[in-house]
Amino acid sequence: MKRLIDESMKNRQKRRINESAISMYDEVLQHLQACRHHCLVFHGQEKTLNAVASYIRNESDLPMVIHGKSGCGKTSILAKAFSVANNDSPVTIIRFLGTTPSSSLIISLLKNVSQQIGVIYGYQSTKEIPTKFSLLVQHFNEMLELATESKPLVLFLDSVDQLSASYETKLLQWIPAKLPAHVKLILSTLPVCEEDNLLEILEKKLSTSANFVAVDTLDREEGASIVRAWLKGAGRRVTFEQQLEIDRVLSVCSLPLFLRLLFDKICRWRSFELDLLCFVELSSTIYDSINALFERLEVSYGKMFVAATFAYITVSKDGLSETELEDVLSLDDDVLNSVYQYHRSPVRRIPPLVWTRLRSEIPNYLTEREADGVTVIKWYHRQFDEVAKDRYLRNVNTVKAYHSLLADYFLGVWSGRPKPFRYTDVQRKVFSLSSDELENSADRLVPKQQLVFLDDGKISSYNLRKLGQLSHHLVKAERLEEMENHLLLNFNWLYAKLVAMPLQALFGDFVDALSASHDLEIKAILDSLRLAGSSLTRYPDMLGIHIIGRLLPYYRTHVKIKRLIDSCDRDGIQRNALVPANHCMHTPGGPLLYSLVGHPGVPFGIQVTSDKQYLVSVSRICMIWDIEIGDLWRSVEPPIHGFMRGLVLSKDDKCAVCYTNPDNEIVIIFIATGEFNKFSNPIRNGDNICGLRFDGTHILTWSAARWTVIDMNGDIGAEGDFLHGDFTILEMFMTSQGTKPIAKIEVPNRHNAPPSSSRFIRATGFDFNDFLFSGCVAIAEDFSSLYACSVDDGKIQSTKIQSTAIVHHVRTGQAWIAHRELGDTPHTVHALTLSGDETWLVASVDPGFVLWKTTENGVKAERINLNLTKGKKNYSGSRNMCVFSRDNQYMMAGSGTMIFVYNLTYRRLVKEISAHFDRIQDIIGVVTPQMNIAISSSSDRTIKIWNFNNITKPVPTPIQHDKEIDSIAISGRSNLAISVLRDSVGVWNISDGSLDRTLDVSKCETVNTPTGFIVKMNCAIILNSGKYIIGADTQKLIFWETDTGRVVHLHYFTLEEDEKSRKYSRQLLLTDDDSRVFVILRTKSNFIKPDTARKGLCVCIKVDTMKVAYEIEFICNDDCPSVLTSNNLYIVIPIRGERSKSTQLGVWHVNVGIFLYEIGLDKLHPFPIIDLVQQRHQNSQIAVVDRDKASLVEVNRKLWKKSTTPCVDSFLRWNGHCTSDGKFGVRRSVRGKSLELFSLLTSTAVRTLYFGQHPGDIEGSITITKNDKHAIYHQSRNNIVRVFRIGGEVESNPELATEIAAWPLEARVCGMDNSSDGTRLVVGLTDGRLLVYVIADGLLEENMKKLDECRRLLGDKASPNSLNGNNNKGVSPTSRKWSKAITIARITAKAHVATRSESKICCVQ
Repeated sequence: MKRLIDESMKNRQKRRINESAISMYDEVLQHLQACRHHCLVFHGQEKTLNAVASYIRNESDLPMVIHGKSGCGKTSILAKAFSVANNDSPVTIIRFLGTTPSSSLIISLLKNVSQQIGVIYGYQSTKEIPTKFSLLVQHFNEMLELATESKPLVLFLDSVDQLSASYETKLLQWIPAKLPAHVKLILSTLPVCEEDNLLEILEKKLSTSANFVAVDTLDREEGASIVRAWLKGAGRRVTFEQQLEIDRVLSVCSLPLFLRLLFDKICRWRSFELDLLCFVELSSTIYDSINALFERLEVSYGKMFVAATFAYITVSKDGLSETELEDVLSLDDDVLNSVYQYHRSPVRRIPPLVWTRLRSEIPNYLTEREADGVTVIKWYHRQFDEVAKDRYLRNVNTVKAYHSLLADYFLGVWSGRPKPFRYTDVQRKVFSLSSDELENSADRLVPKQQLVFLDDGKISSYNLRKLGQLSHHLVKAERLEEMENHLLLNFNWLYAKLVAMPLQALFGDFVDALSASHDLEIKAILDSLRLAGSSLTRYPDMLGIHIIGRLLPYYRTHVKIKRLIDSCDRDGIQRNALVPANHCMHTPGGPLLYSLVGHPGVPFGIQVTSDKQYLVSVSRICMIWDIEIGDLWRSVEPPIHGFMRGLVLSKDDKCAVCYTNPDNEIVIIFIATGEFNKFSNPIRNGDNICGLRFDGTHILTWSAARWTVIDMNGDIGAEGDFLHGDFTILEMFMTSQGTKPIAKIEVPNRHNAPPSSSRFIRATGFDFNDFLFSGCVAIAEDFSSLYACSVDDGKIQSTKIQSTAIVHHVRTGQAWIAHRELGDTPHTVHALTLSGDETWLVASVDPGFVLWKTTENGVKAERINLNLTKGKKNYSGSRNMCVFSRDNQYMMAGSGTMIFVYNLTYRRLVKEISAHFDRIQDIIGVVTPQMNIAISSSSDRTIKIWNFNNITKPVPTPIQHDKEIDSIAISGRSNLAISVLRDSVGVWNISDGSLDRTLDVSKCETVNTPTGFIVKMNCAIILNSGKYIIGADTQKLIFWETDTGRVVHLHYFTLEEDEKSRKYSRQLLLTDDDSRVFVILRTKSNFIKPDTARKGLCVCIKVDTMKVAYEIEFICNDDCPSVLTSNNLYIVIPIRGERSKSTQLGVWHVNVGIFLYEIGLDKLHPFPIIDLVQQRHQNSQIAVVDRDKASLVEVNRKLWKKSTTPCVDSFLRWNGHCTSDGKFGVRRSVRGKSLELFSLLTSTAVRTLYFGQHPGDIEGSITITKNDKHAIYHQSRNNIVRVFRIGGEVESNPELATEIAAWPLEARVCGMDNSSDGTRLVVGLTDGRLLVYVIADGLLEENMKKLDECRRLLGDKASPNSLNGNNNKGVSPTSRKWSKAITIARITAKAHVATRSESKICCVQ
C-alpha cells in the first residue's frame, strides 16, 4: 500500500497537476457520469433535439435558451443533445448546475469551466484565475475566444435557475450577450425562479427570443413507451391489469419527473401481491406521488424523524450539510425521543446510520451543492420543496420552532453545555423511571460556532455558515431582539460579514430585519452602510469609522444607535484606532443616497444605461457601477495616457465610446464583456478632438474646424471641414443618417459685430437652410424645433429683439420658422437646455436660472425666475447642469461645488447642498417607477447619488466652513484649535469637535491700501494658554480675544507701492511661554528667475504689551520656514549667503534680536532646504531637512565639537521629527515600500512599519505625537492618514510597533496636528471640515479614557436629533403639547378678530 501511494505521488509530481486541476478533472467526470445516466434512460423529444442540432450548425452568435416548467425533462434533453453534439463537434462541455458543489455557485462554476477550456485549448498563463465576479466574467469571455474554426466550442449549462441565489446570479450578468466566433452556448432554465422572471431577463439581455425553445409536454404514448423502456432496462415486467392502471395515470400526467416517481413506485411491486392492492397506491399527479413517497418513508423510518429531517432541509436557507443535519436532529428532543423510544443511548445524539439509510431511499431527489464553502444537500426539484412545506410546515408555530432551533445551533447556544430534555410517558414505562428522573440533560456534542477561526492568534478564516445562515433563521423565528444584539448592533458580526461575504449580503441582514419590523434606527444603520458602501468595499477596516462618523448626532437620543457606536468604540478600534470625536460624515436618511469612490482621476464623463441599471464613468479608467446597490460591477483599464472624455453610450447599452486627452484616441468599451478597442485620431492633420457622438454604428468626432465619421472598425465613412470660412465648431449632433451630422458653428468676429450674434447651425447633406442665432440654442432631439436667442425667421435682427429674448422655431421644409417668442430675461443667457421630456426650457443666467414651460399655449410663456442664494453667482458655464425629478416636482442644479434644489410647484429654492469640495463636472437624472435620483460627478474624484424622495428631509449635517481651510493650529495647553480660511479664522473645541465661533477678518478696521491689493488671511496661531488668537493677513497682524472674539489689537505692516518690493506674511512663530510672537514676511518669489534674491522681514511682538520689540531684515532665496530652538533663546531663519548665494542659516538672539552668526550648509546639504524642525530633546538643536536626508545642527556655537562643524549627525530618508527624548525617529525604508522606526543613537532600524490595506505610494509627511506613543503618516498621493504605534512597551517588545489605523480621506489635507497630550489628531480639509480623531490605542489607558470623555461630553452637550426628521432641540414633550395648543389658539383668535371686536381663548391641556 505504501509503495502504491509513493508511486502515485511521484507520478502526480511528474505531471505537475495541482489541486485545482485535480478538482477540475473530478468535476468533469462527475458531470459526464451524470450525462451518461440521463442518456441511458432518455426517450423522445426529437423536436427539441433537432432545434438544438440546428442551432449548433447555424451562424447565430446568441446563446440558445431551453425553458420549461420543473420536471419537464430539460436536464435529460441537454444530456442527450450533448452526447449527439459530442460526436460532431471537437470540443463539448456540459455542466448540470446545482448537482455538485462546484456547479452551485457562479464563481466556482465560471472558474471551473474557464479552467477546462484553458486546458483543452492549451492556454497557459502565469496569472491565477480571478475570484472577483467582474474580473472572472471578463476572464470567462476571454476563454471563450480561444475557440477556432477547426476547433469550435459548444457549451451546455443545464438548470441556470439552480445556481445559488446571489445578486449576480439573478441578473444573469455573466451570460454573454454576444458569443465569439465558433462558440455555441445552450442554456436551460425555469421560466420563473424565486419571483425573478428569468425568461424576461434573458430576452431583454439577448434583445431577441429567436433562440428560445419551450420544451413540449410528453403525450401518453411517449410516456408509456419511456416507462416500458425503463422497465425493460431494469429487467422487470408488469401484468396486463397493471399496465392498464399505468396507462390511466399517464393520461392524466406524463411529465418526466412524474414518470420517474411512477417508475420508482412500479419497481416496488411484487409479483405475488394482488394487483388491486397496488393500484390503490398509484397517484396521478406529481404532488400526490411525492406525498405517497413521503408517507412510505414515514412508515419505514418513523413519522417524527422523517418529518423533522425533511422540514429542516426545506426551511434551511441554502441547504444543510450532513454534519449540520445530524447536529440539528440531535438537538431536537422530539426526534430523539421517537428514535430512542425503547432503548437508552449513552450519547444523546441521532445515530448517523439512520440518516444514511433514509437518504439512500431518495438518491435522485436530493442534490449536493456548495453554500458558504460547505457541501450541503437540498431538494433538486421544487415540487419536493412545495410538498414538504405543505405536509410538514403548515403550522406557523411549527415553522418558527424549526427556525428557532436552527438559530440556536448557529448561535452555538448548546455547544459545550448540556441541553435539558424530558422523557416521554412511553419511555418512563419502558425505562422504569421515577418522577424525579423524568427531567434530565445531556451534552449533544455540537460545535462551538465561533465567528472566526484563529491560527497562532491571527484570523485564518471566518465561519461562513454562521454568517450566511444565522440572520435568516432569527428573522423567521421572530427573534428580532436577539438578531439586533448578536448581529445588527454587534461590530464584530458586521465586520466579519463585510470582509468574508459580498456587501449585498451584509445589507440583506438589515433588509430581512426591516421586513419583519420597520425600525427607524435599524434603517438608519442600513442607510449609513449604503452611504459608505463603495468605500467599505475597498477599505473594510473603515466600518466603525463610517458608523460613528455618520450616526454620532443620534448617540444621545437613540438607544440602539448608541449601543452600536459603543460596540464600534469597544471592538472597532482593533481594526482602526482612529475614532471620530465629532460628526464628520453625511448622515443617512437625507438627500445623499451613497457616494462612489475609487476613480484615480477626475470622472469627466458619466452616463446611465437605458435600462437604468448601470452607471458608466470614465477618468483614467472606465468604471461600471450597479446603481441599485452602489457597488462597482466592472472596471476596465485601457492602456492610455491622460484621461478619457466625451463619454457616450449606444442605445442598446452594448458599447461606451469616448476619446482621450491629450493623445486624441478613440476608445470603444464593450460594457457586457469589459473588452475594448482603441483607434488613433481619425481627424485629418491630427487636430485635437473637441467632442464626440455615437449612434451605435457610427462615431462622429470633431475638432475646431474639421469633423470625421468612422465606423466601429475605425474606417472613415465621411468627413468635412469649415476651413473656408475660418469658422469654429462648437458642437455637433448625429442624425438618423449617421454620416450626415449637424453642426453648431461660431462665426469669426468681424466688423466689430457682437459675439452674441455670430453663430449658426448647419446640416451637412440635409435639405434645410442654415439657421443663424445669437448666444445660445437648445435643439429638440428629433431636430424638429429649437429655442434660441435673438432670432427672427432665421435672420439675426438684434435691433428688433433684445439679446436676452428666447424664440421658439419650428422646422418647416427647408426653413426654420419662428413659432412664438417665449419672452426675454433681464440677464445675459449663458446656456439653454431642454428637460428630458422637453416640457421645460432652462436658461442659465448669473443670478440663477430662468424656466419656461414649453407646453404652455399663448403668445408668450410664463417666465419662472429661480435665483441662487443672495450673494452667489451661477458658475454653470456654457452648459446647464440641471435635472428634473419624477413628475417635474423638483429641479436640481449644480453650480461650482454646490447643488441647488428648487420646488417647481412653489417656484422657490428649498435646499442648498454643499455637495462636493471641488467643482461639479456633470449632473444626470435617473427616473423610473423604482428610482427617483440624480447623479453628480466632481473634480474631487467622487460620484454621488442623490435621492429626490428625501431631497428636503432635514438631517444633521457635519459642521464645516463654506470655504477651503488653508491651515490649522492647536493650542498647547487648552482644548482649542483654529482653522485658517481666506477671510476668517474658525475657533474649534477639540474635546467634542464643535465650532465655537468664526472670526471675520473683513470686519476688522482697514487702512488705505495700494490699488488692486487684496486683503487675505495668510496664517494664524493660538496661544498655548488659549487667551489670544493672532492672525496675519496681507495687511496687518490681528489680536483676537478667544473667549469673546473681540479684536484687542491691530498692527499694520508697511505696504510698498511697488508690488515686487511688497512683503507678505508667511509664518507665525510663538515662544513656549506665550511671551513673544514672530511674524515672518517675504516678497513674492520670481517664477521666471527662481534664484533671484528676495527681501524678508521678521517682526517680534511682545504679547503682553502688544508692541513691537524689534525687527529683523534679511535676504532669502525661498520660502523655507524659520524655527525657534526648544529653549526659546534662538530664532533660526534661512537666509541667502553673502558669498555662496545659496541658503544658509542665520541665527538671532530671541530676547534682543541681535544677529549672532551664520551657519553654512553648502557641504552639509547640496540639495535645497525644505524644512527646519525643532528638537524637543536638545535645547539648541534643530534638524535641517532636504529631499534626501536630515541633519542635526547645533545652533549654539559654543557647543560645537569642532569650530567649523555644527552638524551633530545626519540620517538618510528622515524628515527631522523624533520622540521628545531623542531616542527614536521614523523614516522611509531603503526600498521605499514601508517605514522604519530607527534609533537616533545607533542609526539602526528597530522595527519595520508595514502598511495595511492599499499601501500605494510611500511619499508623504511623518510626525510623532507629543506623548511619543504614535507616528502619524499622511500618504499624500493616496490621501490616507496612517497611525503607527511606536511608544509604550515597543522598546522592550518591538512586535507591538505596527499600524493601528488607516483613514482614507475624500478631501485633500491642508493641515494636521495632534493635541498636547498626544491622544487626539486634528486634521483640516480643503472641503471646510476640521476632523477630530481620538487615537484609541487599546494598549494605552490614557487614550481610552479620552475616548470615554468624548462620549460623555457628547451626551452632555449634543442637541437631540430625531430620525423622523423632527429635531426638537431639546424641547420637552409637555412643552411641545403646549406649543401646539398655543398655535391653535392663535389661529382661532385671528379668525375671531375678523368677526368680533373681542375674543377669549382658553387652552386646556
